[in-house]
Amino acid sequence: ELIAELEDFSFSGFWYGSESYTPLPRLHYSAPKKREDIAVVLGDFVRKVYGYLLEKENAILYLEDCPFNILFAKGILEILPEAKFLHVARDPRDVVSSFCNSNWAPTNKKQSALYFKDIMERWFVVRDSIPIDCHYEIKLEDLVNKSEATINNVCEFMGLEFEHDMLNVDLSKSNIGRWEKEFTQREKKMTQNILKDVVEKLGYREWFH
Repeated sequence: ELIAELEDFSFSGFWYGSESYTPLPRLHYSAPKKREDIAVVLGDFVRKVYGYLLEKENAILYLEDCPFNILFAKGILEILPEAKFLHVARDPRDVVSSFCNSNWAPTNKKQSALYFKDIMERWFVVRDSIPIDCHYEIKLEDLVNKSEATINNVCEFMGLEFEHDMLNVDLSKSNIGRWEKEFTQREKKMTQNILKDVVEKLGYREWFH
């Protein structure tokens, strides 16, 4: 259905590099289209896919928790203007420590710090380019230590009713402060130098005391 919405016509043929042994291969042609028109088609497609899941689960909201979504917030809003972005910020030192223990980021602390720096600097640019009412930022530390107030604020932003069952989520494995055990003094200083601007923009100024 998505291809049918996007294409003007199709015809028998194949392009160099096409999969081998494809029976009756076809090529699809789409005349140039306006960006906003394509966004409508893609938005309808996404709503159908997620709408099926919502109906199946008897839910009213779909949560996609890919951490890199914030980097593409502007494009996502073109397709889904109703989308909202919740950014759970975290002590940058803990982020670097977490990166080093993952299988999709550098294990070297300097490289992880540079990696995180680039991600956040891109987010700050994106954040300034989208409407203020479609994104909300909280700190992981507040979510853990001030759970009820923080979750209440999130519910208000998302248009959801707060329920006390939301406080039953186990947040004991949040690993707040893990950097203190995993960083040497030299690594702490190095990470601070790389992430100074990011730290300040996220409101972790106490980091430098």
